Amino acid sequence: MKPVIGIPLRSALNFQNASMEYLFEKVRLPFKNLGAIVLPIPYVQPKDIWNTKGSELAFVTEEEKEEIRFFLNQCDGLFLAGGDKFIEQDRILYEMAVQRKMPVFATCLGMQAIATIGNEVKLQEIKSSIRHQRRKDCRYAHTVKIRKDSLLYEIVGKEVIQVNSFHKKCVYSSPKFIVTARASDGVIEAIEPKEDHFCIAVQWHPELMPYDEDANKLLSAFYEQTKQYHLQKEKQKSLGDKNGLSNTCQ
Repeated sequence: MKPVIGIPLRSALNFQNASMEYLFEKVRLPFKNLGAIVLPIPYVQPKDIWNTKGSELAFVTEEEKEEIRFFLNQCDGLFLAGGDKFIEQDRILYEMAVQRKMPVFATCLGMQAIATIGNEVKLQEIKSSIRHQRRKDCRYAHTVKIRKDSLLYEIVGKEVIQVNSFHKKCVYSSPKFIVTARASDGVIEAIEPKEDHFCIAVQWHPELMPYDEDANKLLSAFYEQTKQYHLQKEKQKSLGDKNGLSNTCQ
């Protein structure tokens, strides 16, 4: 069985101005091509997410958390993709993944969501000469400098890399995370949790950079972690089945 990577759907308006949930093929295919099963995770709240104010979506019921838990139980890794609207579900998914020691990869809005855990959801408008909002293509927009004592550096093996960029706002530093990369203007570009947990969280989009060696290293590292997680789950399940059979025969 292949590892399963859960990806929360995002909300937007289609060409007929109707709200929808979506998963871009450019986001799904990189993980599919690595060998994973991709599980889209829908919103659990019974509301039109796009046409509901953010403050009205902050509260998630215990029943809705059970739905989130159901989807995550099927997964071996969690990818929190970019998007245009923040919802509490991302942060709940992340916290549940941490409890399971499940590998996490978060980009753009996904990184911004987990960076606000334990704090008010507040982002900073970017005022810079650097092109953080480049949208016409997925090519390089600027460089980032990576902290050497970080998972990010361990994976790419470089202190400076080039990245794409599609965001208008940036995160503040958080007591729960370590800042592991910044742009030359000081904008936070990557964070890692302080606890021992595999998490790649970056402001750019490595999944949209098939031409880039460093981006492919990040995707592959995450995928390898999902495979290990899957094998560990299968091993635990096998031991549980054997113990159950042993107890039945006594």
